[in-house]
Amino acid sequence: MTTLNVYKVGDESERLWTWFLGVTAFIGVLVLNILAGVDHEYDARLERDAARAPVEVVETDVARPSGEPLVAHWTMRSEQIDGHEVTFEWFLPTGSVSAPPGSSRWPEAGELFVSPAVAELSGADVYLARYGKVVGSIDPIVLADPGEMIVYAGVDSALLDPPPYWTGVAGFGVPVDKGRGDQGFIGSALYQSSRSGAFLLTVVFALAPLLVLMVVASRLGGERRDRAVAVATAVGASRAQLRVALLRATAKPIILGGVAGLLVVGLLQRFEWTLPLAGYTFLPSTDSRQVVTTVAAATLACVLLWEVLWATNRPRRSLFRGPRPTRDAESVSGKPVLGLVASLTATNWLYGLFFPTDPDLAALVMFLGAVCCMLFLGPATASILVAFGRGAIRVGRRTSRPTLLLVGQEMAVMSRPAVRATVFMGIVGLVATFATVLATRPAEVFVQAKKAQVLNAERSFVMNTSEKAPWLPLLESSLPSDIHLLQLVGGPTPTAAAEIVATCATQEELFGSCVPGEGASAPLGSLGGDAPPALRLWGPTDATVVRTGPVGPGQVLLISGDGAPIDPVAVSSSARAVVSPVPALEQPGQTWVVGSAVGARQALWIVAAGALACLLAAAMGVASLGNEMVRMRGRHRIFAIYAGSFPRFLGLGGGLVGLPLMLGAALGAACGLLISFSATRLGAGAISSADSVVGVLLVVGAAVATAATVAAALAVRSSPRPR
Repeated sequence: MTTLNVYKVGDESERLWTWFLGVTAFIGVLVLNILAGVDHEYDARLERDAARAPVEVVETDVARPSGEPLVAHWTMRSEQIDGHEVTFEWFLPTGSVSAPPGSSRWPEAGELFVSPAVAELSGADVYLARYGKVVGSIDPIVLADPGEMIVYAGVDSALLDPPPYWTGVAGFGVPVDKGRGDQGFIGSALYQSSRSGAFLLTVVFALAPLLVLMVVASRLGGERRDRAVAVATAVGASRAQLRVALLRATAKPIILGGVAGLLVVGLLQRFEWTLPLAGYTFLPSTDSRQVVTTVAAATLACVLLWEVLWATNRPRRSLFRGPRPTRDAESVSGKPVLGLVASLTATNWLYGLFFPTDPDLAALVMFLGAVCCMLFLGPATASILVAFGRGAIRVGRRTSRPTLLLVGQEMAVMSRPAVRATVFMGIVGLVATFATVLATRPAEVFVQAKKAQVLNAERSFVMNTSEKAPWLPLLESSLPSDIHLLQLVGGPTPTAAAEIVATCATQEELFGSCVPGEGASAPLGSLGGDAPPALRLWGPTDATVVRTGPVGPGQVLLISGDGAPIDPVAVSSSARAVVSPVPALEQPGQTWVVGSAVGARQALWIVAAGALACLLAAAMGVASLGNEMVRMRGRHRIFAIYAGSFPRFLGLGGGLVGLPLMLGAALGAACGLLISFSATRLGAGAISSADSVVGVLLVVGAAVATAATVAAALAVRSSPRPR
């Protein structure tokens, strides 16, 4: 009977433990159902996207096999509004009475239909004025996601200049093609990551903190239960009896928490809601499979919590205890340190290998590498501390310093609670650095791209035309005299330099002189004048070739001669009078702004989840450290009698507690920085703030270590003296 009640203490700590387990089971059900919901919602998105996708016909002058004529000609492109990617669909109807999904009629030339999310963007009304007037909204029922950003625009048949992608449309609605994998049909803001990418983000930044929370909840008050389990084991209790006893003690709160979580999930599935920070929207679904996965996810969450409970409360070694004590005659093993170094090296090498072809797989490799580092962090820290202890013993013997001898002896036999606190300090450093450095990468790119736009200050735009663009001379003549057109040809390569094509008048206005003769060319640096700063933002250098001639189709640059901002609405209005669809105008770095803005928004989730994991790990580390200080009072009573001055107590506290914590913080921060090395440098340049992240963590580690040193010194000093 004693064995069956071994996990029941009956005091306030047990009630707090069981309550915490119920809350953890509740959160676990929610998190695992998010994982299942991501997969279901992704399938639903693809189905909604396919239902409104145009049925394209390669040969635009041929009717559908059924005999029905084409309903329109169509093209699409992506543009940026307020850092968000917006899909523009351009339609030229062929007289059919049908209309694009979600609109009451075909948009005419200069008319726009917009989705609700586009209308809510800051500055959307000014931007959309480039192409005409908003005359209606797209019905949200046809959108793949409530936050989808799509614009329907009309084309003027009299001014039509077919863009590179211009195809006939025989209708709307295509079957979901499993061969497309995770790629959507029209969706703009939906497919910034594949299904595996979205699932991976959810796993890492939702499941990882959940596992840490489960460990913390399982070990709450664990020292007391460990002693009771040890006594029960000593008197003959079997592992099966202990397992049944733990199940009886924890089944009720786990089941109640799981059922409560299941009820909340069922309620959420009846409404539209958005996952905080991630921006992932879940819609009500009638898919019967979702009921099965919901129950399965809830069951899995409860089983997972139970397994973590058993792993951290079973007899003998606990899952998160330090390595076994070493004997004086045993040598210090360097294998954990080598394993940690090998994990860091292999992760960075594999990331660089897979990133060019499969970024999602590269990200998975990096996160698995971080997990491996966490597994090696404890043994590696223990090996380093044991080596330090051996060295301290030798020095203490030679110098006859009792404090150093005592510290060295403690380190050499590896006090498990002290190692546990040190390991969690290292995990805090690893998670914090890893999350912050990864979050810094997109934010840094975003900042650099925005700097280019700020420096440009709308003094230049680039416009990509069709292959012929016969309307360019008309556009040039209709623009104000202070706006000039240049053609950008190619780019610097090992065999050819970038080239600028401009008329002689434009060259004299912008560069101070002209290359004489039609078709003649010369380096930009030989013209004698300074090129406008806005031109430099597009890449031309003094070695760039300048050729005299009319501006041709391709990449056309509009640049202000007097340095005043260009009005893109006025330019687009002039273009609407000579060509349809109107070419898009982009500023320097606009593509980078869209992509990095997405990453910056995802970085909020990374930092928030990383901070939560750090908080939970730190809480467990502080709890272990507090238990260790209580034990120190008993183990080192004799030192309290003979130590004398307080500095000796500080030396003992610093050696036993402060130094290990500082080592854990430094090792964890270094691992977090090194594990992210390839991710932050491959194609993105070095991240300037990475060193500051490590510096902040080391300062925090030093502060925690100092406070723990003083607390440990006071704990030993206050040890009761034997009478």
